[in-house]
Amino acid sequence: MGVHGSPLKRETVAVLGALIIIVALVIVIPVATIMSGVVVAGILGYTLKDTVEHDHEGSELVDLNT
Repeated sequence: MGVHGSPLKRETVAVLGALIIIVALVIVIPVATIMSGVVVAGILGYTLKDTVEHDHEGSELVDLNT
């Protein structure tokens, strides 16, 4: 045994680190990207809807949009 522990323990730690990185790349990053896109789309849709309704207030086409 040395100062840094047994070779088996070091290999186990290295494999666990690699598995954590793989999980982050495959699961966490895509989900975070999709969720941030959902938030941006929601904010953009809400803002544009209010702007369009304000700009075209009184038009008969606004009533047909519901």
